[in-house]
Amino acid sequence: MDPDASDEMVDHLVDFFDRVAPVYDTWAGGQHGRVATRLVDLATPSQNEQVLDVGTGTGLVANLVAPRVNPGLVIGVDLSENMLSIARANKAKNVQFVGMAAEHLVFRPATFDLVTMGQALAYEPQHPRPGPFLSGPRAARPPSLPQPSPLQLGALTVR
Repeated sequence: MDPDASDEMVDHLVDFFDRVAPVYDTWAGGQHGRVATRLVDLATPSQNEQVLDVGTGTGLVANLVAPRVNPGLVIGVDLSENMLSIARANKAKNVQFVGMAAEHLVFRPATFDLVTMGQALAYEPQHPRPGPFLSGPRAARPPSLPQPSPLQLGALTVR
């Protein structure tokens, strides 16, 4: 893959999400909220867990996970500053939102008990070998991750 083309795609996606941020939560008839609720139900977060929400956007998943893990911490990462601005305005007490690329996470191994990725998985760059995009959540316990297929779009939880 041409790295320049990848950078252009990331810039395009960040620009797109910066523009739709104000209407994202209500866009598509509230579908994003329903998907976030379903993902959190499937992830079964538990009290005291440390959670990483990759591609957090407006913080839908992170804020739904927060009361279930309290007093544990939820960290949401995203590249869109406008999405993060909305997330920060509505954040739960035990949530932090950070501007960071999913493929360049800077957390120590075994930092998180649970890693969630809502609809951001649909925007995973296509790499020649599977896994580099998701290698950052190596910070999850245990350190092994399932490898998504190219057709797997939607939600992912890793324990």
